[in-house]
Amino acid sequence: MLRRSRCIIALVTVGLSTNAAAATAQQEQPRQAKNVLFAEASFIVFAGNVSVNYERRLTEGLSARFGVGAGYMYMVGISNGPGALGMLVFTTPRKAGRFEAGLGLTYVNRGPYTGTGVFPAFTLGYRYQPPQGGFVFRAGLNWTYLFGAPYQVSFGYAF
Repeated sequence: MLRRSRCIIALVTVGLSTNAAAATAQQEQPRQAKNVLFAEASFIVFAGNVSVNYERRLTEGLSARFGVGAGYMYMVGISNGPGALGMLVFTTPRKAGRFEAGLGLTYVNRGPYTGTGVFPAFTLGYRYQPPQGGFVFRAGLNWTYLFGAPYQVSFGYAF
């Protein structure tokens, strides 16, 4: 009987210490930023776009991005108006410096003569974003709002 009670006490002690260690490990992990708000400009000589975007992390390496912006082109007879963007963005996990790739659609008003349309959108590049949040910098290749390729730069904040 004494032997059985010692075994029960030992099992309860091990179980409680395991739970306490797991709770301590969960408390030590810092909060991860799930939201990013940033302004973006894409350009090549006389064409490009400007936009404001919101991105929400869905999983460790996948985010949903929504934005509003406008493309521009300084050539006679070609114009582009405002638009909206929806995109899925894949990033490498949990490092301040990350690789990113995104694919989505842009709805663009191309002017009074050509109307509106839906076009593919993509981004490929580097992102500096600390996992806990703060300043965000992005640079790479971008095609959004019809006149966005090839260079883009973004500044924002993760929270």
